[in-house]
Amino acid sequence: MVLPVTIAATTGVAPGDAGLASGLLNMGRQIGGALGLAALVTIAASVTTGSGNHPHARPWIRGYDVALLIAAGVSLLAGVTALFLQPGPTALPAPQIEEAEDRAETEV
Repeated sequence: MVLPVTIAATTGVAPGDAGLASGLLNMGRQIGGALGLAALVTIAASVTTGSGNHPHARPWIRGYDVALLIAAGVSLLAGVTALFLQPGPTALPAPQIEEAEDRAETEV
């Protein structure tokens, strides 16, 4: 999963900006993971403290169960959303844009 995202994020980036694109991608991945984990732990803790002290139940299991179900739901929603996203126009590097413009002018 990591390799296709990295390829998609850095394809078409100018060689001089490749380090910047890679850095932004990795920063987003790190911050997203940290915020996602913080949200799931908060949900699990909230459910665990609200479960009471039933002698036959393990409240922490219920907390993780709810948190993981929410994570699965978010993943499913992201997957369905990705299926319906249409790719935008592909950006051409500057020399190719100039060549395309020159060809368009000569055809007219």
